[in-house]
Amino acid sequence: MEIQDSKELIPVERFAEQKGMDTDKVIRMIKDGFYSGKLIEGQWYVDGSESTDLSRDQIKPPKRYGKIIVTVMYVLGWIGVAVGSISYFWSLWSWIIKGDSTAMILAINSVGVVASSLLTVILALLMRAVFDIAKTVLICSAYYASERLYA
Repeated sequence: MEIQDSKELIPVERFAEQKGMDTDKVIRMIKDGFYSGKLIEGQWYVDGSESTDLSRDQIKPPKRYGKIIVTVMYVLGWIGVAVGSISYFWSLWSWIIKGDSTAMILAINSVGVVASSLLTVILALLMRAVFDIAKTVLICSAYYASERLYA
């Protein structure tokens, strides 16, 4: 990485101390392009912009569309179970008490609604588990990759 009109160059030793890292590790990271820096007369320097940490206000949280979709699926699934169950019991009542033969068809359809709604709930739970596992794997792999590269 090339230093872009830097106002300040920080000696690599001071930068490493600020970051709580080993000097050799910082130099390897500069050579790999992780940090902007350069070698001047046998001394390594880091671009001053690298030492500024972002405040919490400057960091934007990632969009959580996956979590929103899973929550909507979960809620709609349970609504479907409730509506299907009510429809099933109403149609059974109509079929048994009133003798309405068409209510039997509605009862069979209601079982389908309940079953598909339960599958939607199960799918939402599985998706939530996959998202949680993927998030954990990404965090762990990023941590271990940085540890292996710059150990």
